[in-house]
Amino acid sequence: MRAVIGLAFAVVATSLSAQAPTAPPKFEVASIRENKSGSGASFSSPRPGGNYIASNMTLRSLAWVSYRIPRERVIGGPGWVDTVRFDIAAKAGDNVSPAQMNEMLKSLLAERFQLVARQELRDLPVYALVVARRDGTFGPRFRANPLDCADRIAAQKAESTLPPNAVRPCTLSQSERQLHGGVQTMNALADKLSQIADRPVVNRTGLTGTYDFDLEWAPTSDANGVSVFTAVQEQLGLRLEPSVAQLDVVVIDSAQRPTEN
Repeated sequence: MRAVIGLAFAVVATSLSAQAPTAPPKFEVASIRENKSGSGASFSSPRPGGNYIASNMTLRSLAWVSYRIPRERVIGGPGWVDTVRFDIAAKAGDNVSPAQMNEMLKSLLAERFQLVARQELRDLPVYALVVARRDGTFGPRFRANPLDCADRIAAQKAESTLPPNAVRPCTLSQSERQLHGGVQTMNALADKLSQIADRPVVNRTGLTGTYDFDLEWAPTSDANGVSVFTAVQEQLGLRLEPSVAQLDVVVIDSAQRPTEN
């Protein structure tokens, strides 16, 4: 009888142990200081050896980095989360992946900023990226390219035959008024257009392959040239049309300014 009771106790203990929540990963040490430089430049970067550095970052920006979600989809919070800036120097163990470091940053924000946030789906205004022409033809600066970028020899051979100003294969680059993509998916194009159009862009083209594109627009309304919306339609044969989509957001319920150390 005692053996049966002991076995039952062991099973229950094992079950409870299996159900116990795993403690969130944390940095071994972290320093947070308010940045009063007045500079507009900021960055957040994992560094070799398990180090993490952030400079001149607002709490909202730190939140979107840790939750891996676009900044405009981090909403709520007190007013200072957009105005007060911080420097962070933190150290984790070696061989920490970027995903693990994001979780460590999330733990740091919860501990030092008393950040309480939740993720949920909300209907948000977006632009839908669609094929513009009824016959399905593309614009003059958009063409299918089925090159396999994992085949380095094929990619190098394709690049060697291109003229100097052609779009390079397996690349995606952006300047103030240009966007160049070589062998890119429509999801990658939509992500870049989200940054340019200041609104999330959802891929609804139905195009599943990879493509080359070369887009040029006017960065401001008074500059020579066309808007990004006109450029997408005339140059690529695609269109950005207003729509609504359910997207993940992070809602900041509360936060406190941390004490420096």
